[in-house]
Amino acid sequence: MSRLFSVCMLTVLPAVVLLVVATTIVQAQTTCHVDDDAPSDPGPGDPTVSDPLEDGSAQPPSVTVPITAGARESPVMDRVTVDPPEIRAGHREQIDDPPGVVPDRRSVARGASRSTWTVGSYTSIQVNVDASGANIPDDAANEPSIAIDPTNPGRIVIGWRQFDTIASNFRQAGWAYSHDAGHSWTFPGVLQPGVFRSDPVLDSDTDGNFYYQSARLTSTGDVTNEIFRSTDGGISWEAPLPAYGGDKNWMVIDRTDSMGRGNIYAIWQRFSNCCGDDTFTRSTNGGASFIYPIHIPGSPTFGTIAVGPDGEVYAAGIEAINFQNFDVFIVAKSTDACDPSMTPSFVTTYIDLGGSLRFGIGPNPDGLLGQAWVATDHSSGATRGNVYALCSVDPAGPDPLDVMFTRSTDGGSTWSNPVQVNDVRSGWQWFGTMSVAPTGRIDVIWNDTRNDPTGNESEVYYSYSEDAGVTWSTNEPVSLPFNHFLGYPNQYKLGDYYDMISDDLGVSLAYAATFNGEQDVYYLRIEAFDCNGNGIPDTIDIAEGTSMDCQPNGHPDECDIDDGMSWDCNNSGIPDECDVAEGTSEDCNGDIVPDECQITGNDCNGNVVPDDCEPDCNGNDIPDDCDIAGDPGLDLNVNGIPDSCEAEPRLECGVVAVGDSAVTVPLNNTYDSPVVVCSAQYDNNTLPVVTRVSNVTPTSFDVHLQNPSGNPVTTDNVSYLVIEEGVSTIDGVEFEAWTYTSTVVDLNLSWVGELQRHKRSHVNPVVLGQVMSENDPDWSVFWCQGATAGDPPSPTLLRTGKHVGSDLDVTRAPETVGVIVTEAGHSTIGGVGFEARLGDATVQGVDNAPPYPYSFDTAFATAPTVAVVSQAGMIGADGSWAQAYGPTLATTTTLNLSLDEDQLEDTERRHTPERVAYAVFEHPLVYPSVGDGDFDLDGDVDLKDFGGFQVCFDQTAGGGCQPGDMNGDDFIDAADIAPFVNTLIGP
Repeated sequence: MSRLFSVCMLTVLPAVVLLVVATTIVQAQTTCHVDDDAPSDPGPGDPTVSDPLEDGSAQPPSVTVPITAGARESPVMDRVTVDPPEIRAGHREQIDDPPGVVPDRRSVARGASRSTWTVGSYTSIQVNVDASGANIPDDAANEPSIAIDPTNPGRIVIGWRQFDTIASNFRQAGWAYSHDAGHSWTFPGVLQPGVFRSDPVLDSDTDGNFYYQSARLTSTGDVTNEIFRSTDGGISWEAPLPAYGGDKNWMVIDRTDSMGRGNIYAIWQRFSNCCGDDTFTRSTNGGASFIYPIHIPGSPTFGTIAVGPDGEVYAAGIEAINFQNFDVFIVAKSTDACDPSMTPSFVTTYIDLGGSLRFGIGPNPDGLLGQAWVATDHSSGATRGNVYALCSVDPAGPDPLDVMFTRSTDGGSTWSNPVQVNDVRSGWQWFGTMSVAPTGRIDVIWNDTRNDPTGNESEVYYSYSEDAGVTWSTNEPVSLPFNHFLGYPNQYKLGDYYDMISDDLGVSLAYAATFNGEQDVYYLRIEAFDCNGNGIPDTIDIAEGTSMDCQPNGHPDECDIDDGMSWDCNNSGIPDECDVAEGTSEDCNGDIVPDECQITGNDCNGNVVPDDCEPDCNGNDIPDDCDIAGDPGLDLNVNGIPDSCEAEPRLECGVVAVGDSAVTVPLNNTYDSPVVVCSAQYDNNTLPVVTRVSNVTPTSFDVHLQNPSGNPVTTDNVSYLVIEEGVSTIDGVEFEAWTYTSTVVDLNLSWVGELQRHKRSHVNPVVLGQVMSENDPDWSVFWCQGATAGDPPSPTLLRTGKHVGSDLDVTRAPETVGVIVTEAGHSTIGGVGFEARLGDATVQGVDNAPPYPYSFDTAFATAPTVAVVSQAGMIGADGSWAQAYGPTLATTTTLNLSLDEDQLEDTERRHTPERVAYAVFEHPLVYPSVGDGDFDLDGDVDLKDFGGFQVCFDQTAGGGCQPGDMNGDDFIDAADIAPFVNTLIGP
């Protein structure tokens, strides 16, 4: 921004100023909504502002009107002295401390280090925390902004200015996300390490995508804005997109049903870098591009922007025609910004907030005492369309600061007299912040020094209005006191704003405080409501058990159902998601809708299991048993599986030694579509490794080991299992196998997977899997789950996928994933001992105490040498995978296992106990194997073997007849006679 005109260089001007006021600006002909009830153009005498028209044509004649602004100096409060004592003037974005330089400039009074702070029924939960949820000492975080996923209110993202040390004002774009309604937070770091960023503003669109607007300092010292987008709940962010802009920006996304739905609108202060006094821009394509900025008459500065219920756009702030006039507030309105085909135009109205905006004094020596807020009423009642404005202002008289409110009931044309929200006339009521609930309730919070005569400590106070701002509830403290002069990150302010979002049942607030002796960001859920009208506050209802809260989200279940926040399809009085989670209802397809609610017209066999959960091996969306019932000819062997789904039985397993470089494994069988699963045996490797499979052909595949961090690995044994894709029964053992293209990436704290459908019925399924391609050079590993991430696959519910653990780089190319499912049990295949089973949750990480043995159901005659394993479910948050462990793969009675995880976010490899599925073989096997004619197993084929061939003739090749299957077709018949005779006679 321009150093010359920066607000940091301005002082409060004389009380009487001359303002250039225009008579009228022509309204755009289009409106954002579909009906015709838009407010009419302002009439004569209405205070509007006009500037040159967008097309450069002459503007209407203007008039000069004297306005008494009532400017005055506010009394200076007594406060602690900061070190150094001089106040650095400036709302400026510039680098004083380069990254990596941590000057020893001050010491901070250190308080207790905690991450939650409670007063009464209100608990503030720290957001900028480490991986264990604890405070990070000596950093700083302020100026938070919050966004909530409208499709899933449990997903919340907060962004802030992150200072890695309080000794440096070099700031970056910090963020954290919560997927449990704010009860816990993950702070991955900053969007772009080492990049100077400030003024974060967050919002979300109707599809649940999050957007993060950030001011960035360019190499020339200018300030510009960029937009980041997250499509996975704030876990990761796409590359930034340019968005024009400058210092003290704000952003809002249209979530109405108007033609502007999805539009992104942004403003910034005029005296900044970009585009002179053109300070408004719009994106109609999700931030991919923005229109060149346009001018808003009056140049609203140090304020916010909002969207009305019909898509109209409002911008509020102080007037900045020729300078930043802290004594004059304006609200600008556009009814055509919603229309992608129109260049937006605005009409600006002057409003009275009963005082002046203040900067650089009192409790925030280097920042704003509050920005101007504008909000709109989207309720369905009489107050729909109301426009509200609020700011902490300096009123006439000795009272230094109050939170003042005004409203418009005619779409912003006229405004009420200002109303004071705080119910005392003493102390500093600063950082006034406002939001409006869908019901029309107006919520306001602010910092308040009323209880500290020295003015050194603030508490967050709350008040609400249920009558469109005519009256306000008794003010209530919702935080503990904190010394707002502690923990300055070499910049003497607590930022410039807080942020909050209202819903029907309460308020979600993001604010900064110094409970730990440093500036930290906190999430606070404010609820002082009685949603079920029983005369008991909701929090007490839940605490005393008079209402249930199964989510838990702090709302009684009956209110969640009544307000449409939760469904109750079976009218059980329990939200569907809790019915499913508690097991009172089955949910075979994992869509969090009880099965009994989905069987109408979707249960062809009448077994109260939705058809889309039944085996459907041919993928025609009709359960197999219904297919067969309609046409018995589809199952000529009467085994309950359509014949078209049955694959020719082919299977082989073995062991290969591999390291960094790919090894080609030749296959003995020729497959139509082989499904390959591999598992490493940790013997020589001391670093985490995953198996990477690629180049799968009908006759071979490649395999190597990979360390997620890219470190060299050591050669170790890898067991493999290959089976023909489809449904098959091999020596009485049932298998199903398939491949699919995985486009979902699961990771730390986000376990979703991709819904699969069993091809045949199971009682105790054992699920094994492998990422069977290497389209992306970065690592990934197979995982699976049942009803929830922590559950193993069940007979009806299976989700599979690839995960990247704690890797912060979560972008992966689509990969082929192979899945093999068999029924648990102990048997033989081709005469080789075999066992498959899902074990208990007892296997832990390599930093715990491996190996973790699983006992076989039945002892083997010899110790198995082939073991393919997969983790079943994900109980731990960080992400892990299973492998055989140690120099001894197995004994005749046990299999040795461990888990491992990547070291990309931390170095430890401990892990909570998990379940592991396994398939073990006594020794390598090829099925079907070609018979060698040696029935008596004496090492040669002679007349003593002829009797065995006669006995087995015209029989299947199982058991002792396998040596006679000379052509490998699993049957002893005339085709085997010549090969047997040739073997008998010899060369």
